[in-house]
Amino acid sequence: MKNTQSLLTLFAASAMSLQAASFTDTGADASNFASFGNMVSSSDGDLVSLTRTDSGGDAGADWYIGASTRLSLFEVDQQNVLNITPSAQIGDGQWQVNILFFDSLGDYINEKNLIAFSNSTAGTSDNIADFATSEGIVGAESYYVRFRTQGDVNSGFSFTEVAAVPEPSQSALMFGGLALVSIFLRRRHRD
Repeated sequence: MKNTQSLLTLFAASAMSLQAASFTDTGADASNFASFGNMVSSSDGDLVSLTRTDSGGDAGADWYIGASTRLSLFEVDQQNVLNITPSAQIGDGQWQVNILFFDSLGDYINEKNLIAFSNSTAGTSDNIADFATSEGIVGAESYYVRFRTQGDVNSGFSFTEVAAVPEPSQSALMFGGLALVSIFLRRRHRD
């Protein structure tokens, strides 16, 4: 019985750590966006807006935890799936997403374009680990997201949510294992 309880505790802790690996930004504040170039990031409590201060030059914002910690592709605390929910075009603005990859030492590997410039408000969901493989990126263990905008002064885009979460199959497998252990415990208790 003690081994079974230990196994159940291990599954529960693993499931909780998997859930804790999710990172979601709902637009409550813009503190996870580090603006660069001709860009200002702001929040009205529901939306994060990325707005150009000049029509020329590079303008963007990097999105990562606390605007300083990269997202993980490592299996234990992975944040493989990137979900982006754009809300509205500001002026004639268009948005683009690039992914910057880093190795286990934190050294930069490469930057690849994930979403080309668009004025679409359709949500996206992309597996960043699969994207890295398809782009020939080897040895990537972390990444961050680089939003860029183009358009006239005061143009840009707003977003309702940006999230980096574990791959659904990993979560399903973990919770499936937890369910099997629960069934095993119930049957054992009856006997």
